[in-house]
Amino acid sequence: MIMLLKPEDRALFKKSSLLLPADKRIGDKRVGEKEIEKVEKHQDLKREIARMWNMRAVQVVPIVVGSLGNVTKNLEKWLGKLNIKISISLLQKTTLLGTARTLGTVFEL
Repeated sequence: MIMLLKPEDRALFKKSSLLLPADKRIGDKRVGEKEIEKVEKHQDLKREIARMWNMRAVQVVPIVVGSLGNVTKNLEKWLGKLNIKISISLLQKTTLLGTARTLGTVFEL
């Protein structure tokens, strides 16, 4: 979802660099829905991998982080299944920095 800001909102954004009015947040609060969507979307790929590699159990592991660092409650479980040792706060920080860079480019800050 892309929200267009009015010129006065853009000026507010440039002055404070991170302050946006509460009703005009940029981001996706639906990370739980996206996680389910990713699992459903990759079912065909899961079956194809199982068939090609003669595997009995193949599992889709969704890693979804929203543009403002929103994560699901299951993220630790999914990272554990992949044996990835990374803190969720580091993922969130990286995501926020990427979003800030993208917004800076778009708004030419």
